[in-house]
Amino acid sequence: MTENHDDHTDEGFEFDIPDQPFPGGLIEEEPKEVQAPEAPHKKHIAILTNFQDFNPGYSLSGIVVDQCRMLLRHGHTVFLFVNENFNPAYNMDAGLEDLQDRYPHKLALLKKTKFMHLRDYTTAMLFTAEHKQACEEASDTYVEEFLKRKIDAVFTHDFIFTGWNLPYAAAVKRTSEKLMSQHGKVLRWLHWIHSVPSNRKDWWNLHDYGPGHKIVFPNKVEVIRVAEHFGTNPTFVECIPHIKDIRTWYDFCQESMDVTYKYPAIMKSDVLQVYPCSTDRLTAKQLDTVIRIFAEMRKADVKCFLIVANQWATGRNRKEDIQMFIKLADHLGLKYGENFIFTSEITDHPKLVAQLRAADSATKLTSIVAENQDLLGRVGKIPLDLDENGVKDKIETLVDRLLPYTKGISRRMIRELQLISNLFIFPTREESFGLVGPEAAFSGALVVANRSLSMMQDVLGAGTIAFDFGSHYQVAHRMEEEAYINGIAMAILNRIFNNEAIFTKTYCRQRYNADNLYFRHYAPTIG
Repeated sequence: MTENHDDHTDEGFEFDIPDQPFPGGLIEEEPKEVQAPEAPHKKHIAILTNFQDFNPGYSLSGIVVDQCRMLLRHGHTVFLFVNENFNPAYNMDAGLEDLQDRYPHKLALLKKTKFMHLRDYTTAMLFTAEHKQACEEASDTYVEEFLKRKIDAVFTHDFIFTGWNLPYAAAVKRTSEKLMSQHGKVLRWLHWIHSVPSNRKDWWNLHDYGPGHKIVFPNKVEVIRVAEHFGTNPTFVECIPHIKDIRTWYDFCQESMDVTYKYPAIMKSDVLQVYPCSTDRLTAKQLDTVIRIFAEMRKADVKCFLIVANQWATGRNRKEDIQMFIKLADHLGLKYGENFIFTSEITDHPKLVAQLRAADSATKLTSIVAENQDLLGRVGKIPLDLDENGVKDKIETLVDRLLPYTKGISRRMIRELQLISNLFIFPTREESFGLVGPEAAFSGALVVANRSLSMMQDVLGAGTIAFDFGSHYQVAHRMEEEAYINGIAMAILNRIFNNEAIFTKTYCRQRYNADNLYFRHYAPTIG
């Protein structure tokens, strides 16, 4: 491509350059129309990239995919613009086809970013005539697509920043001008800047792009410097950290994802434990002790969550045991669903389960079944005989069909939930080895063992934190039970908040998960 050193102020490509620079899936050519119903609070988002593939070694491609996943999960429609020469052969690791399958008609990949032979511009004064023409054509395409797709907000990544992308910066400017002057539309533009070199470029003037444009930078420390480089003030720079969700980083299965979606307090918690145990051994595992310790931490205004990953919650006696522990926790100030759960109780239909459990006669049961016949029919055969004989058994049968994990969650789910945990209190009274101890340690959790059970030192090592919880052959000698439990809780919190590795893991899990970033940053910014 030849260079043209003519005046850079040709119509359509005006950049205010001071005399003295400031110091210092399946890809379709025409994807199907998005058919999702309009929702005023769920904007249509365009993400502009120049990607010719989603190279897994390129961090920016991962950032874009994470944004797509987050926006789709929260109900937005996403149009991901890629280069017109985009090659889908190198995209297996990106997971875009999975997203298209999971969110039909909500994610479209548009091969609509114009291919250009790029060069690394040092100044806008060297902008070539061919690039001017190319970006004019690119802006026409963007205007057409934005109107057609009813776009509300646009994300760009380094488009208005790097010398290589100067032609796309000019195209963005012209797109914004045309939408406003020809169609009366002012979109929200969020321009991600992923680094700030020391030397300012002469096209770095945010206000040249018109109203609705903001810069996004991933840390607060350099916001003022970013604003200065782009000729604006910090009110036009949004600090939005990058998404680095532990669930997607470790490639969680959908079932594990769904557990964290059903109970948002899991990802927000300061203290999180997964306690795998068979339902018939809840007493032997001293679950009540774990609950009491968590209750003391909750009294200290600490956000805590206990996931009891119980197996074989079948049979009336075992289910009654579960309800006994739920009542104990409630009495101590732990709210079910906010501070702890039994995985056997996870359901997509909590209201229906509660209605069935409250039914105390065949008449009530028949009424509930009639109102929910389609749903109950989908999860299993409905008992035909709904008379007074065996009402409790029939209710139990129907409830079990609505509870997918009564026999237990998978090993993968346990492993993945342990990966986001940071604590494992193990006060079991009797054990020959205790596989769950090393498993929790592998996840990086702080392990708290039972000093009253001598084999613990052999299995977990002499350096493991331990307290006297009592065992099948040793009584725990302590004067004041409540004070002792409180002391254990405070000692654990001291370790949780002062162990650098655990603190950093918890901080990153809470701060950089997609849901936290969406509600704290994206939703308020895109409107």
